[in-house]
Amino acid sequence: MNGHSIGGWENGKREREESNGKILDFVDSFEFFMNCRSTTCLKRVQKIGGNMPKLCYTSSARGKYLRNIFADCSKTQVLIAVAFFTDLNRLKRLVDDGYEVKLVFRLSYPTNPDTLERLLATPGIQARFVTSEEFHVKFYIFRNQFAVIGSANLTDTAFNSNQELCVALTCEEDGYDETEELFAEYWRQATVLNESHVKSWRQAWQSTQTIKTRANEMKALFEQKQGETKILNLTGQIDKTGNIELKVKEYERKFQAFLDSFRQLRAQYTDWDERVYVKNELPLRLEIDSFLDWIRKVKLADSHDLKSAEVFTGDRLARVSEFLGEWFSESPVARRDEVLLENYQKFKNVFGDSRAIRGVDTDELIGALACLHSVSSQIYLYGGADGFKEKFLKRNNFEDARDNIAYLLHGQGPFAERIVDCLNNKKRQVNELGQSRLQELFGWVNSDDIPIRNERSVAA
Repeated sequence: MNGHSIGGWENGKREREESNGKILDFVDSFEFFMNCRSTTCLKRVQKIGGNMPKLCYTSSARGKYLRNIFADCSKTQVLIAVAFFTDLNRLKRLVDDGYEVKLVFRLSYPTNPDTLERLLATPGIQARFVTSEEFHVKFYIFRNQFAVIGSANLTDTAFNSNQELCVALTCEEDGYDETEELFAEYWRQATVLNESHVKSWRQAWQSTQTIKTRANEMKALFEQKQGETKILNLTGQIDKTGNIELKVKEYERKFQAFLDSFRQLRAQYTDWDERVYVKNELPLRLEIDSFLDWIRKVKLADSHDLKSAEVFTGDRLARVSEFLGEWFSESPVARRDEVLLENYQKFKNVFGDSRAIRGVDTDELIGALACLHSVSSQIYLYGGADGFKEKFLKRNNFEDARDNIAYLLHGQGPFAERIVDCLNNKKRQVNELGQSRLQELFGWVNSDDIPIRNERSVAA
């Protein structure tokens, strides 16, 4: 080979390297990603992905199915943020397999109101939503293991037939912590799904007859009644002062985890198919509350690890289940609390409906309030029951207090709105009844089967 041919070969090599470099740059480009098939993207990631995450999933015959992500990790908490949600059965299977699920989704067509209704009735799943079309993320976090990020929504087609590309970051890799932080911010700002939202969504669903009008009009119809929920600039601060709507949403967010945990506990309790109190003698939620009080007094009397617990979730639920056998091993007669039954009857007589409340005198109303655990446990601070009565009447107009208690227990609208109203609206406030006492009173007397939330239930 002469010098000329060697030089030509070297020049050709450089040209080929430059050409290959341009090809690789193009393959790495956003333009290529937007215009190529996901199977091609997957090949690219697998072959020349250098520092890319190890786990890749695509719903194609040539790769793993996306649904395999649910089989590739140990049981943990799953955090999901998606733009579209229809596949409740997959979430139910996660719960049945021992996962705890938190879901943030965009409330939009094609999410069926029946799916939302079943979602609310499923213990172990906490759901929040946004309505803004700007919310278009799709990621799944398996806490302390990995995060799956990509194109797949939580729909049956995404997991079974669509061409989808997702990559997984292990918890040791760059970006995992930031993904968890992003979910936490979405979770903080999203709206807690409740029955009122489902009702409004059903009305919007029934008012729009075709797919085209549903896609275009359901969001507007829903927001006319429930307002818009959007994720604000993540670098900005949210001003909640004076905004009752934001305070209601914040209260619902704080209450959601407790309520879901209680529902899980209720499911465990009813699995025993036994009751301490006969049917209709005491609501099940109050019987479970007495069980929690027994745990706190008998089983956790010397424990310090749960005193600062926000709610009894996760391993605490497993711990509570260990006590159920012992609880039911005693005869119902031994577990019965006659004082509890007397108090419940008193609450029903005094607070059973708005008419009853407005017909009681000061001794009846204040005497019943003094039976609340959150009051009786602190009655010594007033110098006894007479001191509590004196201070209550000094700080309240009695007729206004009766009306506001009637509004709290039997008024219109979601219970969270009424509690927040009674805490923040001076015209609705009942002095000497703070948040803990209002929550306990509502737990005793409500038609929505909302449990008592006070220091006893939280501690247990």
